[in-house]
Amino acid sequence: MRKSDMRSTRLLYVENDSALRRILGEMLSKSNDLEVIGSYSNSNDALDRSLVRKADVALIDFALDQNGLNGIELGIALRNINEYIGIVIYSQYSVSQMVSRVPKAMRSGWSFFDKSAEMSLEDYVDIIKLTSSGKGNWEKFSADKIEKNEIQSSI
Repeated sequence: MRKSDMRSTRLLYVENDSALRRILGEMLSKSNDLEVIGSYSNSNDALDRSLVRKADVALIDFALDQNGLNGIELGIALRNINEYIGIVIYSQYSVSQMVSRVPKAMRSGWSFFDKSAEMSLEDYVDIIKLTSSGKGNWEKFSADKIEKNEIQSSI
């Protein structure tokens, strides 16, 4: 994407669980490679246009709140504000079925992973930095599985 190697990756973090947002937010802030420029509890607050335009990547919980956007919908909205922002979706639900919910033309720069207490700071930083560079891991989900889920979700 558009970031320079000379500065930290600017991160928006969206998680509705206040305890997890605080704990993971503090952990992410300890990385010299990341700068958390916004931490939000819901999709509406995360749509701060001025911060979204400055962000390199967003780390978003899939299941945010019942009255707002889910993580993928929020990722699409963020991408509509900042076409270069990388989107990382994490969830306690199986992320392999989520890829098909992202429009094909928009999948570049998206990553998905399952929430896990066993992930280290380095694991998070690696995924976040990979995604901010315009890559992502959505490709690791086989094309057959994605197409099958797309067909099922359109029925």
